[in-house]
Amino acid sequence: MNSLIEEYKASLNDKEKVVLEIAEYKLETSFDIVESIGFKNWLKSKKKLSDNINNE
Repeated sequence: MNSLIEEYKASLNDKEKVVLEIAEYKLETSFDIVESIGFKNWLKSKKKLSDNINNE
């Protein structure tokens, strides 16, 4: 899962990276990137892309 998190973070633009840093700072241990809406949406789109490639 760590490699997916790193891949997700690398895909963020500068504004999204700042928002993520603020969330991690303000929410501290209650923040879980895997449960965040952004990560879940990114993972869904990654899965759809993978499924489309595999179906071709």
